[in-house]
Amino acid sequence: MSIGKLLLFVAILVIWLVYLFIESVETGTDDPNVLVISIDTLRPDHLSCYGYDKATSPHIDALAKEGHQFTNAFTSMPTTLPAHTSLFTSLYPTQLAVRRNGEMIPAEVITLAEILREQGYSTAAFVSATVLHSYFRLNQGFLAYFDGDVKRGSRSAAETLGDVGRWMRYFRKEPFFLWVHLFDPHTPYHAPQEYRDLFGAPDGPVPTEFGFVKNPEMFTDDLVEQVVAAYDAEIAYADWAVGQLMDAIKQLGMDKRTLVVIVSDHGESLDELKSRYGYAFDHGEFLYAHQLRIPLIMRMPQQFEEFLSPMVHESPVGIVDVMPTILDLLGIEPSKQPMLGRSLVPLLAQQPFDEGPVFAQRRFFEEAAKDFLGAEEYSIIQGDQHLIQSTRRGNELYNLANDPAEFTNLVDRDDAVAILMNKLKTHVLETTPLFGDPEFGSVPEVNEALKNLGYTK
Repeated sequence: MSIGKLLLFVAILVIWLVYLFIESVETGTDDPNVLVISIDTLRPDHLSCYGYDKATSPHIDALAKEGHQFTNAFTSMPTTLPAHTSLFTSLYPTQLAVRRNGEMIPAEVITLAEILREQGYSTAAFVSATVLHSYFRLNQGFLAYFDGDVKRGSRSAAETLGDVGRWMRYFRKEPFFLWVHLFDPHTPYHAPQEYRDLFGAPDGPVPTEFGFVKNPEMFTDDLVEQVVAAYDAEIAYADWAVGQLMDAIKQLGMDKRTLVVIVSDHGESLDELKSRYGYAFDHGEFLYAHQLRIPLIMRMPQQFEEFLSPMVHESPVGIVDVMPTILDLLGIEPSKQPMLGRSLVPLLAQQPFDEGPVFAQRRFFEEAAKDFLGAEEYSIIQGDQHLIQSTRRGNELYNLANDPAEFTNLVDRDDAVAILMNKLKTHVLETTPLFGDPEFGSVPEVNEALKNLGYTK
């Protein structure tokens, strides 16, 4: 072999070895990845790690066992788009003038994705329902935003995961912020057959009717049992998707340097309100705890050594607290735009933490199914006390520790009402629109998809 050919061979060999070395290195930076998984309509009390007696969530349980689990986390509104805007802006729906599905997120608002993108993160979102379509501007700050076919309304977890896997393989060498939204277990509940079989759920999508129905007698015990089984099957299917995501991250060598956040946008009414209001298997019309309470789990990357010890936190926290917590953990200064949430880092570090109140509000209705839905409603949770302010139904106060199902209204028997009401009134006055009046989308095919999902103006 000539000297020239030998040198060429050596050069090619060196380049190949360097390539293999680069491929073996996880990343050229110490910045952790951020993965937020939001699971639509997920009640924490139907997760095994939150005490449910059925094995619905082995993969989520594993993350909870390794991370920080919040047992009293609450949404800002039990409606998908407004709740997600609070998650990614740390502002309340009234401040954003996004008080119902179908309203446009203000272009001026600064999102978590925009802040992380400025810090050099690759940003991508994979959503599973038209209600979170890029048309509504929740894509602000995401370099890639995969929202599927708008006309279909929603897509399954498996379909969403296909896009996620391809993206992660391409961007695995960069710090990334990845948001994956799973529409399961939103109504109608219809998980793949193997999951329905696990819980004895019926074959077809259920329920065929939900929310307020003309004949409340239809909510029989047998029907409730079947629908709850179908809901649990949906949770198990979403949990499978979480497991698939974690396996993919591990196979790409990113497991130990990824901050994982599991959260939901809101809970769900199953049969709690069937006797009071002839209402079941829905959300958005009430501010009871079973619609407001959400799971919140944070599994830390290895570089956050001081937060690696698993913990369970009982302090009331809000969905608006997630964004400031992520920024604080990453050591990133927030933008000049105000954030109404608090960083939970002191809580994670077992340091003194101000257990302030958690607020929520009900979505806005133009055409309400019931007269009492015409007025806006707000709620405040302070410690175990939950006050719901309603001008048409009357105010309600519940002790969540002694009465978790919220059957006994203490509003006329508790001195805490005046204090809570004053705090709630202050919150309402302080959360007026920051960016102008609500703007409702006007693309016919988008509005038709929302209608098919059960959403109207």
